[in-house]
Amino acid sequence: MERVLQELSAAIIKGESEKAEEGSRLALEQGIEPLRVISEGILSGFAEVVRNYEEGKCSFPDLMVSAFAAKQGLRHLTPTLRSRELENKRKKVVICTVEGDIHTIGKDLVSLALSAAGFQVVDLGCDVPCTQVAEAAESLNAEMIALSASLSISRLAQKKVVEILKARERRHKYKVLVGGAGTDSTWAGQIGADGWGRDVVEAVEVASRLLRD
Repeated sequence: MERVLQELSAAIIKGESEKAEEGSRLALEQGIEPLRVISEGILSGFAEVVRNYEEGKCSFPDLMVSAFAAKQGLRHLTPTLRSRELENKRKKVVICTVEGDIHTIGKDLVSLALSAAGFQVVDLGCDVPCTQVAEAAESLNAEMIALSASLSISRLAQKKVVEILKARERRHKYKVLVGGAGTDSTWAGQIGADGWGRDVVEAVEVASRLLRD
């Protein structure tokens, strides 16, 4: 099993989309849990590519090729996750990287994983104004708002979104999930969020639990 996950991770790093798709299929055939395939196979490989990009060891096109390979790897996981989380299929999640933050990769992977788990995901993009997040959740009749922040400064926008919801007397309508490098469980509690995701796998698990309650 470990070898299959290592080969899947290597395919992501090399940007080999066909091998990534095949690796995901083989992992499922061997009985590896889908979320483990995502965490130890797809995301571990992509995380290395991100680190290489940030350190100047690979180019932006290389990053995008690996991102496409990651998406292809997720294709085989989608039906399995949806069959196990069928109750999620009518749950709508609005997700974004908050105002003042342009980091998008972590948010993109969470968005993909939530979609694979059966949620209806509306991705607003990055650097999204706080009022726009609240308005989108209202107009789309969402059940959850997922907010990503990779900077300690930009995480203040997560707090602002919660405050806007309270001021508009709409806080009770949504579960608020926060995550990103600039956050932790203590922060989530301080701002009144309903949950925090340490990584992509935990974000999916927390979202599933919150929207079952």
